[in-house]
This record gives sequence, C-alpha cells and structure tokens, in this order.
Amino acid sequence: MQRSAYIGGPALEFSLPDAEGVRRHLAEFRQIGDLVLLFIPDVRQFCARWQFWNLLRHYDSFVSLATEVVVIAGNRQDDLRRFQILHDFPFVFLCDPDHLVARRYLAWDRDGGKRISLIIDRRGMIRHCRVETALFTHSARPLLRVLKESVLAYRLQ
Repeated sequence: MQRSAYIGGPALEFSLPDAEGVRRHLAEFRQIGDLVLLFIPDVRQFCARWQFWNLLRHYDSFVSLATEVVVIAGNRQDDLRRFQILHDFPFVFLCDPDHLVARRYLAWDRDGGKRISLIIDRRGMIRHCRVETALFTHSARPLLRVLKESVLAYRLQ
C-alpha cells in the first residue's frame, strides 16, 4: 500500500466530510476533470483567505478547464461551515481535523501544517505540487499553466 503521495505518482484515495457533513471521495471529483487540491491548516488565517481570493479571481478559468478546486482544511466541520457561510467561496471545503489525509499527502508533519497545492489529472496522477513558504506568494497562474498543459496533453491522446 502506498503510504504517501509524490509527483508523477497516483493520487491517494480519500474520503472526508464536507462543511455540510456529506462524505466526499477523491474519485468523484476526478470524474469532472482535473483537480486542484489545496491543503490549508486553518481557513481562518489571513494568508489562507488571501490564497482563496486569488483563486477566486481566476475561478472562471478553472471552470473553463473543467477543473474542480477542493480545499482540505484542518478545521472542524462547524468552523468550516461558518467560514463557508461568511465568505461564500465557490470551492469545495473538506474537513480533516485529525490531519489524516494531510499527513498522507505530506501536508502535515511534526512541525504542523503546510499550505500545499496539488494538481491531480483526470487519470488520477499527481502532476504538480507547490509548497507555500511565504505568507502571500500563492498565485493561480502557475496552476492554470499546468492545467492548460494537462488539458492539451489529454486532447492529444
């Protein structure tokens, strides 16, 4: 059994509740197309909200590329639900308060959580990984560039 994720390898299947308590699976999102998977230790941190706002500015581009944006947060379900009601971001928010999925994707270690963005293609392979080290460095542009390459490669097959 594969214990952790890596670029070029298969995405690790998971099942987590969303902010409404509905259990969601990785496989259901991959049926749509490519997937941007964001690991966020706490959605209430300003740097996380800044990252969401940046992605929101380019959300139409993600939609046009048949790409779902899924946020895996270390928050409890009730905190995540309040956050979603308050900010109304169009992304799917999943709860991982015990960090079980984050650990498998190397987004949580003994030093705590990391903000990581992954692109998982429609075949279920991890094509891109970016670890955010500075507070306000995340941009949607590199994600969109990789997604456009992925869509082009898929069409050429």
